[in-house]
Amino acid sequence: GELIMRKKLAVLIAVITAVMMLFGCGGKDMSGSEYLGKWKATKAEYAGIEVGVDTVFDEFHFTLQDNGKVKLNVNGDETTGKWDETENGISIEDEMEFQKLDDNTLTYEVSGVTVHFARD
Repeated sequence: GELIMRKKLAVLIAVITAVMMLFGCGGKDMSGSEYLGKWKATKAEYAGIEVGVDTVFDEFHFTLQDNGKVKLNVNGDETTGKWDETENGISIEDEMEFQKLDDNTLTYEVSGVTVHFARD
């Protein structure tokens, strides 16, 4: 199970990196948002298996800035894009949807893998 998980997460990283390559436009004023700040990946789940993110990534976090820009850092590669609030969370570049959970964490799901983020 964990090997599949690792492969899935590797795919996830490739997807995220590809999405981030499209970025660059300015964002809008988000200074009133509750989501501002740095969010760090804490754990990932796949098919009921949970792993610590540090087993897969050296580093995976993003910082939501009040100018509508987001800085995403995956394993030391940093890219910038724009973000916005959605009904139940945030979206980055209208491509990546993050859901807010009751415990004030954000989750991102792709290919059956759910990655959890908490404020750093």
